[in-house]
Amino acid sequence: MIETFLSKAIKASFNHGNSVENFIYILPSRRAVFFAKKIFLRLYNTPAFSPQFFSIEDFISKLSGLKNLSNIDLLLRFYKLYKQTDTKKPKDSFTAYSKWGQSLLQDFNEIDSYLIPPEKILNHLKAIKDIEHWSQSDASLVKNYVSFWNDLFPLYQTLKNELVKQKVGYQGLLYRQAYNNLGAYLAQEGDKFHFFVGFNALNKAEEMIFKGILEQGNAMIFWDSDQSYFKDGKHAAGAFQKKYKKDWSFFKKQNFLWTENLLDAPKEINIIESPNDITQAKYVGLLIDQAIKKNILENTAIVLADESLLIPVINSLPKQLKSLNITMGYPIVQTPTYLFFSSLIKLYKSPQKLLYFQDVLALFNSPLFKIFIPQENSYQALHHLKKNNISYIKAAAMQTLIKEGAATLIFNEENYLAKAFVKNCLQLIKLAKANLQAQKNTTEKLLNLEYLFHFYKIFNQIELYQKSYKEIHNFDTLSSLFTELVSAENLDFRGDPLTGLQIMGMLETRVLDFENIILVSCNEGILPA
Repeated sequence: MIETFLSKAIKASFNHGNSVENFIYILPSRRAVFFAKKIFLRLYNTPAFSPQFFSIEDFISKLSGLKNLSNIDLLLRFYKLYKQTDTKKPKDSFTAYSKWGQSLLQDFNEIDSYLIPPEKILNHLKAIKDIEHWSQSDASLVKNYVSFWNDLFPLYQTLKNELVKQKVGYQGLLYRQAYNNLGAYLAQEGDKFHFFVGFNALNKAEEMIFKGILEQGNAMIFWDSDQSYFKDGKHAAGAFQKKYKKDWSFFKKQNFLWTENLLDAPKEINIIESPNDITQAKYVGLLIDQAIKKNILENTAIVLADESLLIPVINSLPKQLKSLNITMGYPIVQTPTYLFFSSLIKLYKSPQKLLYFQDVLALFNSPLFKIFIPQENSYQALHHLKKNNISYIKAAAMQTLIKEGAATLIFNEENYLAKAFVKNCLQLIKLAKANLQAQKNTTEKLLNLEYLFHFYKIFNQIELYQKSYKEIHNFDTLSSLFTELVSAENLDFRGDPLTGLQIMGMLETRVLDFENIILVSCNEGILPA
């Protein structure tokens, strides 16, 4: 049996003194931290205070002294600051702003992650735009466009100062602050021994932080690498590691640890052709059934190159499977509950304040609607609309047609107002929960309750934002905010991360080793990407 990379790294760390309470391990992901802790407990059987384990995100947060903000929080804070700058200039609505705001914040994130001087690059962009439009200086639209580029650096500076003041930030800002705080951190924690385990491609901030800690003496770095990466000068997988080995002064004194020969080691690979995704998922279930019978499940992982296959794979697993751990979340935009609320929002986006028949039909066809309104009532209402060829109808008229308690919340003239709409959606979720809890326990019922909980969180969040930000006052803004929040929300699957069958995406496989791997969707355009 081949020794795993993590096991080898933890063992090697013991050669750097016996005071393990002064050890700090930094790994690429939280999942890797779980496995590293398990291996440490197995290998170090002497009573001692535990060392510290960090994922790179948590370590950077500790080093920077800032807490990472969600994308929506950042987008709203930035919009508020954007509205406050130079009030004489016209400002975009939140809906228009959200289309370019995310891209701009991503640019700020890249600038900070790679420690690029912001004033130089943003003023350089401004100069380029000035040159591009120098001959059209009389056009007011062009003036506003060029003026926007003039404001970029002040906007960046205002956002950065405000976030640092509140001890929060986006990921790139955390990296920049972590790099700036490195000297103070080493003065305080320099006597502790740092181990960087299993990294590959680093951004500029990570590279400078790692080099700074390594060069002060009490640190080691372990690479999960292969000899073939270095033998083949054009091998893309080793591009970064070859660069670090050549450029870092640390490797002039220390060996590069390690380059294994795993690629050439004997292994058994079976390629299974499959006509479609569902057949793939079913075959995975068959392989797991065989693994249970052979008692090799503990060292088996399913790796999903295409993460949208999560639910089909889960539904195909054998019933006798007792232990399962899933790292990735399931996007709630793929749940039936999303279909109901997205249809409801579309229904009330009409500026004429009339409900369009096709939008009403889409709402009626969503599974959650049937929890509120008996099918008999909805069929009668639809029959009336079709028979009388009604394309547009008032919300009050729909209430009269359906005559059910929930109809007063679903078809309500107040729903055209963003604040009232959110309040009514929260009431609808409570009503749906009560209706579901009255039913017998089934998997479908439990899943629906879980979906509702996530949407309750989302609408609660929107309600809090409405109190804090005056900008969220119209339906277009509400719709944009809802879309952003839903796209970021996942249904989490919780399990024991250290036992049973492991299901993960490609990114989660970093530094982890398994005897048996079932890699799903090795298709052109999925795995090569």
